[in-house]
Amino acid sequence: MKTTIIIFLLSYSISLAVADAQYRINKKKYDYHGYSYQPGDPYNPGAAAFGSLIAPGLGQMISGETGRGLFTMGRCAAFLGISVTGFAMMLNVDERDPDFNKKLNTGWTLIMTGLGCAAVNWLWAIIDAPKVAKVNNLAYRDLGNKPDNLSFRPYFGLPVLPENRQLTTGVSLSITF
Repeated sequence: MKTTIIIFLLSYSISLAVADAQYRINKKKYDYHGYSYQPGDPYNPGAAAFGSLIAPGLGQMISGETGRGLFTMGRCAAFLGISVTGFAMMLNVDERDPDFNKKLNTGWTLIMTGLGCAAVNWLWAIIDAPKVAKVNNLAYRDLGNKPDNLSFRPYFGLPVLPENRQLTTGVSLSITF
């Protein structure tokens, strides 16, 4: 049992390190504290928080961080699985069993630990989802302000004077370094 918990906690910490690599970079680059929603922002922080209220991790997925949201859902499901394991352990114990009290206490411990960790994970998801939306919106705005590297623009000129009956056409090329 202890080995299972240790493996679970190890995989949990690895998932935190891998799931949101780009978000971690953006979080250091953009300060979301002074953020204000603007028309054209692709992610709504309020909708993200509401999504995570409905299901843990849904708000992160709404905010463009699907991997982060799936890991959050997976953690919550694993914690609830620990609770179900404790409940099953309590159902299968018999008073004639010499280890009755030990199994009963272990079952209660698993139930309470799983529910408590699931609740903390869910609360964390509700708080984290708007932050993810804000940081991703700031990164999106920053990408939108960068100039194009290469652009082609067609040009069609209509004759201005009656004696100039020639239609001028062309293509302009713009390269920005």
